[in-house]
Amino acid sequence: MIAPGDGSLDFKQSALTCHSLVRGLSMWPGTYCYLKLGDAATAKMKVGRTRVGEGRGESGRGVTWESKGEKLEVVCGDGSVLEILELQPEARKMIKARDFINGLKGDVKIAWTEEPFSP
Repeated sequence: MIAPGDGSLDFKQSALTCHSLVRGLSMWPGTYCYLKLGDAATAKMKVGRTRVGEGRGESGRGVTWESKGEKLEVVCGDGSVLEILELQPEARKMIKARDFINGLKGDVKIAWTEEPFSP
């Protein structure tokens, strides 16, 4: 049986594993992650659409986020790249990554966290 907590993304895994989870749980319960946006509080984001990116990031650098044009790129634990194309901030509708990036209004550091309410 699938439980709502099964949709939590762990970017320490490979990009293919994360992408498969997003596709497999797209109808219910959906996939989500917790992001820390700059100095703001941690926010829960539902991840709507992804794809495995081409190329590789620096392995061993940990999980890093980069905004490039119309997508957010996550360098996963094994160095593979996951492109997030659509996401949904809590209590909002699903939006394209480009619109999310534009809404940040400037250079805001995005960090992934495993804890829902880290300081």
